[in-house]
Amino acid sequence: MILPQNFHRHDRDFIHTRLRPLPYRFQKALAERYNDTYCTEQPPRFAANSELRLTCEQLDKISYRLGCDDDAIVELARRYAHRCLLYRQRGFESVARVCRAVEIEPPPVESPEDVPGAIARMVDECWWRRQLRKKHARGLEQCALALNLVSQKKGKYCSDETLSRRKSQQARNRQLLATLEAINESTGEVFSLEEIVALSVSNPKIRRAELMTRIAGFELMAKEQGHAAEFYTLTCPSRMHAAHSGTGERNRKYDGTTPREAQQYLCQVWSRIRSKCKREGIAFYGFRVAEPQHDGTPHWHLLLFTQPENTGNLRAIVKHYALQTDPKEPGAQQHRFKPVKIDPAKGTATGYIAKYISKNIDGYALEQDLFGGDPVKGAERVEAWARTWGIRQFQQIGGPPVSIWRELRRIHNSPNHIHGTLLGEAHQHADAGNWCEFIKTLGGPVVSRKDLPVQLVKYQNDQPNKYGEPIGLQIKGVQHRNLVVLTRLATWTIGTKPMTPEERYQCGGAYETGETHDQKMQRLLGPYYQELTNSQTPSQGDSATEAAAVAPWTCVNNCTETIPNDRKNQLSHHANSDDKGSGGETTKQHADAFKAVTRNSPNPGSDSADQRCVALLNPTSRPTTNHPR
Repeated sequence: MILPQNFHRHDRDFIHTRLRPLPYRFQKALAERYNDTYCTEQPPRFAANSELRLTCEQLDKISYRLGCDDDAIVELARRYAHRCLLYRQRGFESVARVCRAVEIEPPPVESPEDVPGAIARMVDECWWRRQLRKKHARGLEQCALALNLVSQKKGKYCSDETLSRRKSQQARNRQLLATLEAINESTGEVFSLEEIVALSVSNPKIRRAELMTRIAGFELMAKEQGHAAEFYTLTCPSRMHAAHSGTGERNRKYDGTTPREAQQYLCQVWSRIRSKCKREGIAFYGFRVAEPQHDGTPHWHLLLFTQPENTGNLRAIVKHYALQTDPKEPGAQQHRFKPVKIDPAKGTATGYIAKYISKNIDGYALEQDLFGGDPVKGAERVEAWARTWGIRQFQQIGGPPVSIWRELRRIHNSPNHIHGTLLGEAHQHADAGNWCEFIKTLGGPVVSRKDLPVQLVKYQNDQPNKYGEPIGLQIKGVQHRNLVVLTRLATWTIGTKPMTPEERYQCGGAYETGETHDQKMQRLLGPYYQELTNSQTPSQGDSATEAAAVAPWTCVNNCTETIPNDRKNQLSHHANSDDKGSGGETTKQHADAFKAVTRNSPNPGSDSADQRCVALLNPTSRPTTNHPR
């Protein structure tokens, strides 16, 4: 626990209450800010305490339980999924109310046919895990931005907490892949999922190689057709930046815009640019790279190829819309839009953008990043930033979709009936990795999707998915007119590898003793785990009977009720069992913890009892009782 160096002795409890639930670095940042305000503002106590109170209230609105770890999130997901299960008989709105109570958006429902699938998602623990993890990760990062913990001086691109969370997530994913295998139902072949992932575009090396192949193909196409190359950089207004570049100090103009909101702003600017160019008849193609600046605010790098006579108009259009918002702010003309004309005599367009590709994937062949640090570690932080905020880093502009290219490359032995056809020619170029000739075969770099001579073959799969809904359209191959080639003929089943208990333990599975998660929680909480996870479901019938059977909104009943004598004796027995052997102290702690959790909530219908349960399961989680302001 960190306290400011300068504070009034009567304010110690107030400061301690405010800072205690926060992570260590958050405590340190607020303590430093409290010191600065206490020493510079008048009156010092009122100014420092008011700023601390207002800041903590803003953090409460952004995210709750900043200090909780993934185990607490998993337990919360179990609890909320169980609560939705209890309310599913009442209909979609009753279940959706559970989501909205914790600021989770329910699954979209556009028709009555979507209701069963939406309810199935809300009663699924895995769905809740994804929603809670995403909400917690983005809320934590937004709080770090508000406290100026994301900058080139403290943690570039993303906070250290977010980087640590992302590494833990990747470790869990590797452990899961190590326990799973894919089985071909036709041939019986078995492959490890680790091997399959290593051969896909999820592998950073393959992803980078494919991107560079496509960019080089675009440039070769531009040279053959005599097109000019332009490189543009688009930056967000200063009010969207949390920290100043160079010094890393807090930006007083920062309005709380998140990187995801800043990305949406850039997408809106780009949509206006595309619409204007379409009206003017200016065609272009190329690539877009979205990368974070030192404080996590995204900016775009655009490599565009167009006819030489259109470069002036294209540059003017891009500049106009890039500076449409806050055009007169200081530095807008110099930093918000930076055009560069690619001169073939000085270097290639592919070489110019190659460093941005490598910087945002794995740091390959870079001596250092923009700030003189390790490029590999910098790429890790960029990847954590993109995954946290859900930002698409690379996007192709123009040209045929890469899905057709990938499907054609799945054909290992070209069928005889496609030789000499346009489909066979496209397969030949895709298999050879020649993106330029592949584009020519499919109609050029600016052909519209509807006019592509080669299309994907999709079919409607009516088999139910995990949530009882039809799987929908699935890619099965490629076609040219009436000529069809299927690329996905095998049916695969994902199963668990046969492993020894020692191997499963090393992969993060169950304990060597075969202990499950429920058994672990029961061991930690003693005989009161069943009390905390009551599994009774509401009975069907009239509204009065159903209302009596439905569990309360918290993990315990907030209504005053008479405790049976046998229950009193049971609690008394456990509370006084500390004199009976070495396990008595642990049992007494369980009884005291259960009494604390089952104490009536001051606000019926609130979430306080649930939050005390989480605090019991995870002592580092943030308490949610209303502290005195």
